[in-house]
Amino acid sequence: MVVFFLIIRRIPASEFLAAFRTLDWRFTALAFIAYLGVNAARVERMFLLVQRKISRRELFSFVFLQNFLNVFFSFSGDAAYLSLVHRAKVVPLGENVASLISAKVLDLVVLAGI
Repeated sequence: MVVFFLIIRRIPASEFLAAFRTLDWRFTALAFIAYLGVNAARVERMFLLVQRKISRRELFSFVFLQNFLNVFFSFSGDAAYLSLVHRAKVVPLGENVASLISAKVLDLVVLAGI
């Protein structure tokens, strides 16, 4: 957030408002829908990896927080995911860590396939 503030601070307000006014909201809406779709797919993946022991609704907030933290603080999002799933007290720690490692391995397989 600090980096975002520092970048925005250097942009004159008139230029920022002009860019905001000329923004094509159709693409913004499409990007937001795609973002929700990607997160829904991540929730489904984690739901299957924790063997359906945590509800999708609860995992949705975990995954959103994990993604937010990963954007700004790299690995801390994964640590937050492990902590949140552990606090739910439904998935044993070994399965919890295994689900995250499995997700990362699946990510690598998909990336290698691209």
